[in-house]
Amino acid sequence: MYKSLIKPLLFKLEPEKAHAFTLLTTRIAECRPIREILKLFFAAEKYNAPLKCFGLDFQNPIWLASGIDKNAEAIDFFSALGFGSIELGGVVPRPQKGNDKPRLHRFPKQGALINRMGFPTLGCEAVAKNVQAARKRIADPNLKLGMNIAKATTTPIEKAHEDYLESFRVLYDDIDFFTVNISCPNVAAYQVLQEKKNLSRILETLQNNNPLKKPLVIKLSSDLTIEASDEAIQTGIEYAVKGIIATNTSTRRDIFPEGEKLLGGLSGLPLYPIALERIKQITQKFSSQIDIVAVGGIRTEEQVNSMLAAGAKAVQFYTALVYEGPGLVKRLKSSCAI
Repeated sequence: MYKSLIKPLLFKLEPEKAHAFTLLTTRIAECRPIREILKLFFAAEKYNAPLKCFGLDFQNPIWLASGIDKNAEAIDFFSALGFGSIELGGVVPRPQKGNDKPRLHRFPKQGALINRMGFPTLGCEAVAKNVQAARKRIADPNLKLGMNIAKATTTPIEKAHEDYLESFRVLYDDIDFFTVNISCPNVAAYQVLQEKKNLSRILETLQNNNPLKKPLVIKLSSDLTIEASDEAIQTGIEYAVKGIIATNTSTRRDIFPEGEKLLGGLSGLPLYPIALERIKQITQKFSSQIDIVAVGGIRTEEQVNSMLAAGAKAVQFYTALVYEGPGLVKRLKSSCAI
């Protein structure tokens, strides 16, 4: 029904308006009977394959990536689909509008998106309230929530650690793991946060304020050189980071010439070969020291299995949901070798 009816209607709207409308409609899942019906139809709990990752127990390795539910407004809906984890955000301490519109573009023939959102957010206080309300409604101990925390656009690099810490503190009690986003391509100079000096300051600040030792995870750019990626991962290991999410969206256009005039991060199918190769490289060097989660262009059962075989413990999705719809989660859980 999604591909034949809902998707054609949504694709008549501008991408960001379609996204906002979709999030609005998911609010029906805040009603428990509706949520239970969705779970019966979509979740397919019998296909769960529990695993341990980041030192936590997850129901399965099919996870929602950050970016789709930036303000934690659709946790009820995504929990009903049967994801093993839902990563929220990115979030910064104070509300910000993000970049000017239009900032989200579809490329259906290529199964891709290009976005330059720039972290539009209600801010960490409002997001925390949404998370707390959802936790009360759902009351599911198996629901694992991650939060992607970031630096505000106007915050200088040398003060970035203060932004991460503020969101970390505000959201601490309600989140299971925190993804330290140091690789967004849509904020000026953002990716220098992956450099050892800047990354060390951020991680040291967070770990010094982490009494329960909640897992910290680093999200790396797909555009990093292998050497820079290795250095960032090694820095993470030095500060007891539990995981790596690879990879974020790409500014490369040689793999996607149709979008060469658009600024922003490329996601979707063109990114898959790059992400798979990066997972293999990270696994070869660091799999015994840190858990790896794959994201980037994953849509099919074969691609999921390839990522898991390459060393990823779990896989995340965003763009695939836009093109495949909510039934994707059940299909992958029931068909993949997990």
